[in-house]
Amino acid sequence: MNKTSPYESHWDSTSVSDGIYNLTVVASILGARNNNSILLQVNNIGLHIIITSHGNGDVVSGVMNFTVFSEDIPVGIDNVSFYMDGELIQDGYSIPFSCLWNSTNVLDGVHELTVVARNPIGDEVSTSILIYVKNIPTGPLTLLDVIPWILIIGSTVGVIVGVTIQVLKSINRENNSKLKLGSDVSSISSK
Repeated sequence: MNKTSPYESHWDSTSVSDGIYNLTVVASILGARNNNSILLQVNNIGLHIIITSHGNGDVVSGVMNFTVFSEDIPVGIDNVSFYMDGELIQDGYSIPFSCLWNSTNVLDGVHELTVVARNPIGDEVSTSILIYVKNIPTGPLTLLDVIPWILIIGSTVGVIVGVTIQVLKSINRENNSKLKLGSDVSSISSK
């Protein structure tokens, strides 16, 4: 009981279970009592969000579907916003919370996906991951397209090419027939 102004009291909500509580304030002046009540929502679990479709450091290309798991017990989620490099991509207002994003709209390199979840009572939480965009070239390959992959793969390139040529020669000799390799090369035959 507080008898001096300002009249205030502190309450630790972690001592009770989550739920709705009725808080009643009683004021007494010279024997007259006045009551006032409000409803409080206790939410000790809190709002949280997890990006479930991709992890930090993933290499991506093309159209991506970012999905998240978000919950707030017992209040619920009002909406989830998806941001790429600080720019809003999409807001979601229903489960499942997901967002389509086309990586060809940005330059190759590191980009930050941030997801923000909000509940109806105004709480907000966010999480972020870094992704590496490496879009597959759609036109003819240039030396600049190939060099990064050669550096990653190293000497394995020569081995794969050599083995592939040997296998094609063996198949061709054994079957003594033509091999179709696609629309650009009509056939290979042994001579």
